[in-house]
This record gives sequence, C-alpha cells and structure tokens, in this order.
Amino acid sequence: EIPPEFAEIYLKKTHAVVILEVLEGRTWPVICSAPTITGGWHKFASENHLNVGDGCVFELIQKIQGLAFKGSIFRGAEEPSCPISQGIYCSIFIYTMRI
Repeated sequence: EIPPEFAEIYLKKTHAVVILEVLEGRTWPVICSAPTITGGWHKFASENHLNVGDGCVFELIQKIQGLAFKGSIFRGAEEPSCPISQGIYCSIFIYTMRI
C-alpha cells in the first residue's frame, strides 16, 4: 500500500494505470486505486523474485506516458524463505521524489 499522505498529494487520480520500472529498464503496468495497487503487483513481485523480507524503494518520476515509479529492490535474506508470489505479502513502500 502506498502511504495515504503521499497518494493524496501526488496521485490525484483515484484510479489510474502507473508504471513500475526497475533499474535495468524492465517495466510493469499496475492499477493504482490510491493508496492501493489493485492489479499488476503480483506479476511484478513474481518476475522480480520478491520474497518476504525483501524491500522495494520507489521514486515517483514523470514520463511522457504518465506517472511511473522507478524502483530498486533490496534482498532481505540470503535464502528465499517464502516467495511473495505465493500469496504472502510484505508491505514495504518507501518513496522519494525527483526534484
């Protein structure tokens, strides 16, 4: 879940498609019903092999196509304990703004 204070200021649309982008340029469209990502997160988590204990830091950026979040993934445990894609979620959403 996106922090509600952040969503209220920067994600004025209550229901929109935004892009999640990782550092090497791969992208995933997700449905954002601020402050919740309601669609696409599962695919992002699965394709990035996210596990419980991993963290994601997202920076809100403006693209020609609209809003996007550029993300970095930080691995928590050396051995994956439980993939998020199996239905267990870890809600860490750290945000920054590019000035």
